[in-house]
Amino acid sequence: MSEQRILIARQLSSAPAKLVAAIWSLCIAGVLIVAVTQACAAGDFVLNYAIDANGNTDAGKIESCRYEEPCEIRPVGLHIRIYVHPRKEDLPSLDMDVLGPPGCCYTADAVEQFHVAIKPGLVRLPIYRGVRRKRNEFVQNERFGTVYVAFSQLQ
Repeated sequence: MSEQRILIARQLSSAPAKLVAAIWSLCIAGVLIVAVTQACAAGDFVLNYAIDANGNTDAGKIESCRYEEPCEIRPVGLHIRIYVHPRKEDLPSLDMDVLGPPGCCYTADAVEQFHVAIKPGLVRLPIYRGVRRKRNEFVQNERFGTVYVAFSQLQ
């Protein structure tokens, strides 16, 4: 009987130790979750860009871009908003709006929104000045400049 009491006493005395170990495990897991969340909050990807438009050039890097939210670039005379959509099938995709002087800024197809699949390396997006296409008409606009973008740390 005394051996059973000693065994029960040892089990009872080890119960708080197991509880403390479980609490520490939960705390460590919580800290890791917060750390990972903070790292993601810093940004989902890095955008490197260069712009050559209307006689002006600009280049830079934005490290805090997030998926489905605008990543904005404001070179002289332009306002560029880039939206990146994560991988759905094969490659992530990019939507870009460029706001500039009157008559600017269109794609080669004379529409206002740029849309491309993001491939590894440098993505070149020519910008045109002129008129917007209304239906299936042929429009040939004047080249205004080029936006170059490259992405890193795409998840």
